[in-house]
Amino acid sequence: LALAGVCAPAVFTLVAERALGLLAHADLADLAALCDALSVVRARVPDRFYPAVCRAARDALDRLPDEDLAPKTLVQLLHALSVSLVVDADLVDAAWRRLAPAFDALPDNLKADLHLVLLALRLECRRCDFLDAVDPDALLDLHVRLETARAKDPAHRDAVRAALDRLGFSFLAPHTTEDGVRIDFADPHRRVALLVAGTFSYHKLKHADPATGKSRYRFRVKGEPYFRSTLLAHLGWRVHRVPYFKWASFRDDRAQQDAFLFAKLADYYHRPH
Repeated sequence: LALAGVCAPAVFTLVAERALGLLAHADLADLAALCDALSVVRARVPDRFYPAVCRAARDALDRLPDEDLAPKTLVQLLHALSVSLVVDADLVDAAWRRLAPAFDALPDNLKADLHLVLLALRLECRRCDFLDAVDPDALLDLHVRLETARAKDPAHRDAVRAALDRLGFSFLAPHTTEDGVRIDFADPHRRVALLVAGTFSYHKLKHADPATGKSRYRFRVKGEPYFRSTLLAHLGWRVHRVPYFKWASFRDDRAQQDAFLFAKLADYYHRPH
């Protein structure tokens, strides 16, 4: 689905329409995997697809006995929907009613994922019982702690820092916003955010060039990095991404590195002499 959505939109639309008829037979694990794949091509998903997914998820949840419920799968589904900015308050509440009795026993990483669900609800201005039932500060603290512990520094992060130093720009690195969003290089005063995007931030999709037959790659931002930049923009940040494949194309040429960064930042700064 992801490859068809990027390289063959017409095929993707056909497959997505056919898939609508199969959703009634899907279980929560199927739907979680589907939503994770669709996050790559979220802009091309037909308008009626996600509402159908949410209805199917509510039906699957209603059919599932308590003893067969896998909290991890349910949280993964909510997370996959949230990072694509698909928010269904009824589904979140139905899921919360099933999760609440065992919430204290959930692993910390699942609780931290629920923080992103909470942020998506706020971003879309949706109200539901889940928002009133959880402690948002506790989820935020947990999310920030785990995010800091498992943060991966892209290989080109130090090179980006060096280029910013050469340009004379001063950024906080890293910086975590009050909503728990981690920014690689931030200027809170001007609300400028640079996100250094490594291999873990992109899906790398291989396809054949129809003109030459040679293999080519297309890169699509994964769901969670996309959600992070969308949330930052909603909070008033000017967000710029520094992709690893673009940086690699400079082949350590400092002049190209500096010019690339300055082009992104020129609207906010004067180039130092």
